[in-house]
Amino acid sequence: MALLPIVVALLGGLGPGSCGSPEPEDFACTEVIGFSQTRQWYVDSDFETLVEDGAWQLRAPSGASIDRWADPTYAGWAQPPYSSCTEGDSTAPDRVLLTVSGDFGEDVRAWVEAIEAVVHLIQEEKYPQVERIMLQAVVGGPQAHGDPPCPAGDGFVRASYQQPYIYEATQIVAEEENAAGRDVIPGADPHVERCEDYQDATGHLTSGASLAVGHALGEYYAQ
Repeated sequence: MALLPIVVALLGGLGPGSCGSPEPEDFACTEVIGFSQTRQWYVDSDFETLVEDGAWQLRAPSGASIDRWADPTYAGWAQPPYSSCTEGDSTAPDRVLLTVSGDFGEDVRAWVEAIEAVVHLIQEEKYPQVERIMLQAVVGGPQAHGDPPCPAGDGFVRASYQQPYIYEATQIVAEEENAAGRDVIPGADPHVERCEDYQDATGHLTSGASLAVGHALGEYYAQ
């Protein structure tokens, strides 16, 4: 199967004291936290092969919106991760990739507050040993080329419509956290090329798009 063209903007901010993007071996265990779309590109592609399987794991139940992750009692925290780290302590990851979705629409401030709540929960309670947190919005639509959000019925595909506001919020949180001396940086900014790469109004990916997005993100995070 030929890979679909996928846009992954190489944003990669720098954390405090950093002089460039870290090599993968700098971190013993990276946990990806997310939701069903995250699981699609992580599991249904060669993502783990590209980033070094033993140093990455996934925590992404269906419906795991950012406000749910802000709840310390949310069941997603208690579930064992998929493909647990073998090179580092899977119960104490030293890096987290937090992918973001939910229902806050155009309300950037609400996104910021929800993301900050999860970041602080990770830092202070769930994984106090964490060294770096990376923030990545849901996989967006072709707006990267100046196109409008992808249509769905009388509205838009949720992921395509909300992604610009989530992305803006991740930039704000990263800037504020870095100003406070905490190593929180922007991650990749993935977009599908075509609206047909979404399979429903929520923004789940087709099998081909899952493969292509996961491959592109694997190459990005393997740098």
